[in-house]
Amino acid sequence: MISYIILFISFILLSFFSFSLSSIFFVAILTISLYLGLSFDQILFILNENFVNLVTKPEVVSVPFFLLSSELLLNAGFTRRFKNAVFSNYGNNLLGYIIYFLGICTTISSSVIFSKVLRNDFSKEEFGNKRSFVRSYFFLSAISYVAPISIPLIIIASILEVSLKKTILISFSYALILLVIYYFLLFNKNFMPKKDGTSILQILPVAIYFIALYFLIYVISLPIDVISQILFLYTLFLVIVTKNFKVYLIEISAKSAFIRTGIIVSVIYFINIFNFYSIYTNSTENLISNIAILFSESGFMLVLVYVMAFFLMDLIDPLGIILLLFPIYSNIINAYGLNKYAFLISFLGFVSMALIGNIKELPGNIIREKLNLSTFEINDIVLVDFLVLSAISFGIYFIL
Repeated sequence: MISYIILFISFILLSFFSFSLSSIFFVAILTISLYLGLSFDQILFILNENFVNLVTKPEVVSVPFFLLSSELLLNAGFTRRFKNAVFSNYGNNLLGYIIYFLGICTTISSSVIFSKVLRNDFSKEEFGNKRSFVRSYFFLSAISYVAPISIPLIIIASILEVSLKKTILISFSYALILLVIYYFLLFNKNFMPKKDGTSILQILPVAIYFIALYFLIYVISLPIDVISQILFLYTLFLVIVTKNFKVYLIEISAKSAFIRTGIIVSVIYFINIFNFYSIYTNSTENLISNIAILFSESGFMLVLVYVMAFFLMDLIDPLGIILLLFPIYSNIINAYGLNKYAFLISFLGFVSMALIGNIKELPGNIIREKLNLSTFEINDIVLVDFLVLSAISFGIYFIL
């Protein structure tokens, strides 16, 4: 268990100094390498092999292109025009609500960018009072995290080695069901989007993206990296031919997308190396064996994973939680032959609750700045929704 002990100590010590998750893993990996007595050449070999394996994964290659497409759709105003066209032509009802939010959740691949859409394209008055605005922001951000082609969904499907086609279909159904449920629980009474008479033709850019995505996945069956590149070229073409085209829109989008890509890919890279060390030192096998002594049933062992995720929510990004706990839950799933698809959607839905945390760029932090609310006030407002969504995420595992 030496790898986990070193990682735990590094995490505790460096978190107090606001070190990033990548930095913490780098320190832990360097410490483990020195403990194992590896030479400089051996360390370089491990780093290089993991880098080559990482950049050849289709799912990782797709990340910057999906992020770029999302940033361009937002910064060029297509998401705002889509919103105005949908609610002007379909009205503020269940149909308009589903068309808009399911369309945007599918085309925007990052919850961070999705929160920008909510912040830029809506006023807080459109969601009713302050309380309903916070609840709506929290719920919609959580949905976007589990939505089809969200970056976390693509990554966890890759590391668990499951069919992305089936994962996206389950995710689509999950998002649709939750959107319908929350329409009647929250949005039916409080959601009042502004209408400005925008032509229905303004729906087409996002609608074509939406249709093309599923056509390329389920009809032509192209790899996800190729699909991401095709959709990026389509989005870039839309931006260039628009009337008010400005080069700086591409520059802003590219800068934001590449910064986010660097953060995501670096975390995946270091966690892959840590996983290699944990296997090499039998740390994961020993950890699972010790857990199994206390919890003989697979269900109890999975609950322990959720408990660990809960305590990490205020400390690191949700994607960091998914990757950090991967060696543990993947071994539990393989050892007990559990349903990977059920766990994937269930666990992803649960860790999406961490989006309300006080971490830079996450939706929760944006709410604090926008409404000048304390962490305690926000947690009090979303407590019921947190419990409802947590219960649904647990229930998904048993339903599937």
